[in-house]
Amino acid sequence: MRVTVDSEQCVGAGQCVLNAPEVFDQDDDGVVVLLRADPTSGTTRRSARRATCARRPRSSSRRTEPAGCADRHRCPVRPGPRTRGPADPPPANTDRRQNHRRDSPVTTADDTAARWLRRYHPAEADAVRLVCFPHAGGSASFYHPVSARFAPGAEVVSLQYPGRQDRRKEPCVPDLGTLADLITEQLLPLDERPTVFFGHSMGAALAFETAWRLEQKGAGPRTVIASGRRGPSTTRAERVHTRDDDGIVAEMKRLNGTAAGVLGDEEILRMALPALRGDYRAIETYTCPPDRRLACGLTVLTGEDDPLTTVEEAERWRDHTTGPFRLRVFTGGHFFLTQHLDAVNTEIAQALHPDRAAPAA
Repeated sequence: MRVTVDSEQCVGAGQCVLNAPEVFDQDDDGVVVLLRADPTSGTTRRSARRATCARRPRSSSRRTEPAGCADRHRCPVRPGPRTRGPADPPPANTDRRQNHRRDSPVTTADDTAARWLRRYHPAEADAVRLVCFPHAGGSASFYHPVSARFAPGAEVVSLQYPGRQDRRKEPCVPDLGTLADLITEQLLPLDERPTVFFGHSMGAALAFETAWRLEQKGAGPRTVIASGRRGPSTTRAERVHTRDDDGIVAEMKRLNGTAAGVLGDEEILRMALPALRGDYRAIETYTCPPDRRLACGLTVLTGEDDPLTTVEEAERWRDHTTGPFRLRVFTGGHFFLTQHLDAVNTEIAQALHPDRAAPAA
């Protein structure tokens, strides 16, 4: 039986397009191909990965899914097409089966939302909500550990932008305002509950813009946590998106957020660079009016040695909220959060549950 594997739903999928220990692709015949990067050697082997999925008995009407499936309606391991024999019974639930095919057209609002909003773990019915915005070149699975940490007490929703991983064939959105508009459309229909936004780097600016749009519609979050980004109206003359591929790779090396073995792998870079270039264009051409302010609370996290944001530039987020403001400075560079996971999780926990103990200063 041929199967397809959705990398976004697989435990252990890469945390970022270029930090991924496993990067999945699909050939023209629909066979999943695994590109496995070995950061210690810098080598990559390309192999077909097959996964097995328990098949339900023909006498049962209940579908059997593989253990650990995070979302029973979007099983990460799905049977693909096979040749039918003359003795086979007619296929059951044909429409439903076709809706699960990777190449099937998106025809419903639920299908569209599933492309944008990823949930890796179930949450309690009355759980608070955490919406996570990836950095430039990043993917929803970057926040899989965050989801594992806070579920089931929080519904963790991680955004998957177009142009990467299972959305690789969709064009990137090279304008941050347009991307915020599209995300707002997906978040508006969600049920009302206390919500926190968390975004890193480009994701911080995108979280801010999305929160502002939702506030205009009376549906804003309770708190925005902006990590690794200067204040929205503070600009620099950055043109990384106009560089050639080598120039973009050089910038990634400078930020020290990607394994050297991955950066040296041409095949992985070939898949990842279009998303990186599109995201860099979106954030480098982004402008924000100096009087645009949120009404909700704003917590800013920054690394003291971040080459993209000084502490003074991070402080300028204060001008973009009328609510409570808090700045916390960590040791480290642009990806300081990977060195301070416990402290960052504490900040998120405090925002999700402000009635509990305050985080350490």
